[in-house]
Amino acid sequence: MTATDAPTLPIGAAFDRMPFSRRHVLIALALFIAFVIESWEQLALVYVSGDLGPAFGIDEAGIGVVLSAVAFGMIPGVLVWGPLADRVGRRPTAFWSLLAYGVIALASAFAPNM
Repeated sequence: MTATDAPTLPIGAAFDRMPFSRRHVLIALALFIAFVIESWEQLALVYVSGDLGPAFGIDEAGIGVVLSAVAFGMIPGVLVWGPLADRVGRRPTAFWSLLAYGVIALASAFAPNM
């Protein structure tokens, strides 16, 4: 029997057979928390953006760069942490990713300028 001879199951049918369990609730909760953290970070910057200019002497273009930095920072994050997760696993990668994020966020608090 070759791979082309193997019976196939439509994706929808696989989901119909899958029992809903506590694990699904935990996964949904983890994804929701991750979404809230990501959204809060972006919204926090938007809320304080009106004060960034006068406080740090940043013009409107500079404020745009600051607001875009969060989104653009996700690109190298995906390119680094995604393949690493495929090699070493999701859990250790998530731990080191969050640790690196925390260190970089803490260091950014001491940045002398934009």
